Amino acid sequence: MKKILAVTLAGSFVFGAYYLAVKDKRSAEILNALGVECKPKNGGYFCVESEDKWQLLRIKYYIKNNLDIDAYILEQNQTLPKEANDEEITKPKPEVKKAEIKKREKVAKEKTKKAEVKKNVSIPKKGYCVQVVSSNSKDSLLNEFEKLKSYPASRLEKIGRYYVIRVGQSRSSKSLKSLLEKIRTDYPNAFVRKCDYILRRMIKRGGN
Repeated sequence: MKKILAVTLAGSFVFGAYYLAVKDKRSAEILNALGVECKPKNGGYFCVESEDKWQLLRIKYYIKNNLDIDAYILEQNQTLPKEANDEEITKPKPEVKKAEIKKREKVAKEKTKKAEVKKNVSIPKKGYCVQVVSSNSKDSLLNEFEKLKSYPASRLEKIGRYYVIRVGQSRSSKSLKSLLEKIRTDYPNAFVRKCDYILRRMIKRGGN
């Protein structure tokens, strides 16, 4: 390796306009051991000076490929490029204070609450709905509700001792006609009735 490097560097030790430099001491020591004198300068180690920039480039690629050493080609007045120091690289990001986290959580909850209110603004509290099925067993209706939850204003309610699946909510019974016809294809006993839309008795909700 030392002989090959000597051949590669032949004729390059002349004063010129360009330098080949390395940043770290370990790289400089390796090159020194191979007969290339590297001197500390401007925060790095300047090893080869030449007027032939292309020759320095060949040397640069040679030591990179064979020695895994990163080198730089600099002009007379240039210095080695600066990099972030270890302290800057490893500096942890400032922690978010607990008070700030609570504040953000509160804002998020308020936004969710407002969205829920907005969602229910168009649903009249009193009016008509389609009652699909009822039972005194909640478990028997849970699977049924999964099939119906995509319908508008769908909900599983507990009214007294009974559990009821209802969909739709309108001030007019006539506006529910098409919805009723659609639901009756799977639930022939479904019917339109007067309904109150009361959140506290809803076990599950779906739809819009």
